[in-house]
Amino acid sequence: MEIDLDSDLREKLSARAERYGFDSGEEYASTILHIVISELEGTEAEDDDLEDRLEDLGYL
Repeated sequence: MEIDLDSDLREKLSARAERYGFDSGEEYASTILHIVISELEGTEAEDDDLEDRLEDLGYL
């Protein structure tokens, strides 16, 4: 998969990658995406749990 990024964003990713010890902007971006996806998946699970609890209480 390829993702098109504008030059400003590429520069920011590269600068932050260097600052935090990553080998490249691509490696840094991949790490960020892994973290965000993990957090979103956790949120979806929490939403499902909340919905189940509301159904049990008769609200849904």
